[in-house]
Amino acid sequence: MVLYIYVKQDEIKEKAIDGLNQKLATKVAVDGLIDITFFKTFPNITLELNKVSVVDKFDDKKSLANVAKINFSINPLSLFDEQLSIKSIKIKNGFVKLKTFKDGKSNYNILKQNSNSKTKSVSINLEEIIIENIDLVYDDRKNKIYISTYINKAIFSGKFYNKDFDIFIDINTDTKNLSIAKTSFLNNNKLKGSFDLFYKAENSCISFKKNDINIDGTNFTCFGDICTASNLINFNAKAKGNSLENALSLIPKNLFKLEAINGNGKYAIDISLIGKLNKPKINIDFILENAVAELEKFKLKVNKIYASGSFSNTPKNNLIIKQFSLESEKTNLKGNMTIPDLAAKKMELNIEGNIFMPLLEKFKIKNIKIHSGFTKLNNLEFNFNYRKQDSVWLATKLDGGIVFENIQGRFKKIDQDFKLDGNLKFANKKASVKQLQLLIGKNDISFSGTIKNALNFFQNDIFGTNDELIVNGKIESNLFNINDFSIHSNSKNKENNKDIDLLKWLNIYSNIDLSIDKLIYKKLEVSNVKAKIKSKKAGLFSLKNLKADALNGKANGNIELRFFNNKNLEVFLNTKMKNIDINKLFNDLDNFGQKTITSKNIKGNLNANLIMSMVFKNFVQFKPKDLMLQTDFVLQDGELIKLNSLQSLAKYLSVEQLKNIHFGMYKSSVSIVNETIYLKDSKIESNLVSLNFGGSHTFNNEINYAIKLNLKNLLATKFKKKKTLNKDFVNNTKGGINIFISMKGTIDNPIIKMDKESSSKKIKEDLKKEKENLKNIFKKDKSFFEDEEEFYFEEDEEFIMFE
Repeated sequence: MVLYIYVKQDEIKEKAIDGLNQKLATKVAVDGLIDITFFKTFPNITLELNKVSVVDKFDDKKSLANVAKINFSINPLSLFDEQLSIKSIKIKNGFVKLKTFKDGKSNYNILKQNSNSKTKSVSINLEEIIIENIDLVYDDRKNKIYISTYINKAIFSGKFYNKDFDIFIDINTDTKNLSIAKTSFLNNNKLKGSFDLFYKAENSCISFKKNDINIDGTNFTCFGDICTASNLINFNAKAKGNSLENALSLIPKNLFKLEAINGNGKYAIDISLIGKLNKPKINIDFILENAVAELEKFKLKVNKIYASGSFSNTPKNNLIIKQFSLESEKTNLKGNMTIPDLAAKKMELNIEGNIFMPLLEKFKIKNIKIHSGFTKLNNLEFNFNYRKQDSVWLATKLDGGIVFENIQGRFKKIDQDFKLDGNLKFANKKASVKQLQLLIGKNDISFSGTIKNALNFFQNDIFGTNDELIVNGKIESNLFNINDFSIHSNSKNKENNKDIDLLKWLNIYSNIDLSIDKLIYKKLEVSNVKAKIKSKKAGLFSLKNLKADALNGKANGNIELRFFNNKNLEVFLNTKMKNIDINKLFNDLDNFGQKTITSKNIKGNLNANLIMSMVFKNFVQFKPKDLMLQTDFVLQDGELIKLNSLQSLAKYLSVEQLKNIHFGMYKSSVSIVNETIYLKDSKIESNLVSLNFGGSHTFNNEINYAIKLNLKNLLATKFKKKKTLNKDFVNNTKGGINIFISMKGTIDNPIIKMDKESSSKKIKEDLKKEKENLKNIFKKDKSFFEDEEEFYFEEDEEFIMFE
């Protein structure tokens, strides 16, 4: 036999190739060696073809198959017959692309149908097909089945030449995708196992008899029938296991990312496909009991997991978890979930239970640390939509109740501890808040009312919108110290110190009643604060009808706050003050950032109408250069103490009493703009001397004053004793000769001289010009003065008139 093969090998090759070409309805190209072996495959002869490509019979520009090697096993006894008998085929290393079109035609049906087989030199009596290292794609568009897999090794055994026959399959493959009727079953799963099947030619039916298959460690038992000719399927697969990791591997990866979850627990799966093969009714029932899962990313362990549910493709692909429950540390949750359409990826979640808030530390929340406390969920109903492009779930509905119970932690940026309690009820995108109490350091804030549009507001990064948060209700506080909210920038974490879009988070529309027992800023303490907070624009808040007790007096008016992304805060005031301790006012507000007139230089009770604009850097740091102010005021029972300008004048006139001046009432007008104080000329009637005084004084201590003194009054003052009583009061400036004095230069080196009327006129013109500028600036934003008495600028103000 060996000698015969050796002598006849060329003839055998030619006969085999010729016979195959006659059998196939497409072109086969062999670009490599054609060889015959006997000893390695004894007792059969093997015809080996290398570098073989098979043309797609419907498109000659595409390949049905392209493989490195095909072996045909030939019955050696057939060498002496007219026909060579091929018993098995082995395909190795390459790819095969099989396709069935909607009309039922297949590109892999390449055997010619010819009853006159005796004229052929080859007969195919297959009993075994072996496939190794083959990328296989099967695209059945008629029956809507798609398979993409890498076959490591598969052995198909049976008498394929009979009309009806048994099939035995051993397979080991890496399945990339398996879908039936557009429903995905396997994605990147390892599949291996053995099948005992029976093929019946009538209706082309395959019956599953005794079959076991392993998918990623899960053993399935399969039974049922698949009939391609009649387009029917009745198939069932069941599995049980103890590895949660194996169970999760069966879930389509395009729906959930579950690679970082592993654990154990009993589970059972029951899969059925019934009806038309190209559109079967699919149902998957599953149950998971007493499972333990670990989320590697968050180093979180979840215990006592229970879940039962089902998947169905009718009317649409839907997933229902009828019941679930879980525990983690002191957290326990239970509920149910429905995804009515996996393609649309919408989720309805009903949940209740307790969340132990320190558990959130596992999720590495920035700028906040939580030590203790619970959040209780009462019949909470969430609706979510999934956005595929960035793999996030968007909350679209929230109904039910949330209770915050003794939640304690620390705000890292302001280095303050906090405590939170509250009760919230949600319905129709509206939250009703009952006594939400927040304690930050020693500062307490209590809110009750309603909040609308919270879902969109806190997800505006996801939605790409800038929807406003609508807040109505009441805010109360026993103590609110603004100084406690200065940001600490000692963190080395750049991410924590990254600028935020402040206007986005302050996009709040509000109508809130405000009540604060004590408000502190710097050293200033304000009590009994009452106001209405209104807001209709991001970062802009108005405090209307503000009333407060401060500095031994009272104040009322309006305040407007404007926040900017550059961390600036602009504050506008239009207020009236009564019986304010002016010494304490200057002291508590750090002398408004200037050193011209400080708390050491002035005393008295102040009544004033005040318009003021201030800017605070980082929300708390006052910026003197941006201060603008206009006020008409009356200062009663006042005292000017060692004011540099008056000390210089006292030295110039040799009147020591000018260093300290007591007066019963001083009425005037002051403007501050561009770090310059403009003082309207007005009369000071003191216990020592009466004088008219006006001019300007910059924060850099550059001065330009005009002063009028009555000569008779001045001479009388020179002869007064240093400490003069009130009964010695001198205030007569009429009659006789008036002396006009100008003071210019700097406060440390003033130029003092007798002056003429022209100097006073120049000061008058400067004051009038600055007053008009201020009037225009404060009038730009008319909303600031809505429903309020307009600040009145007098047109007939008196300045120093030289007689």
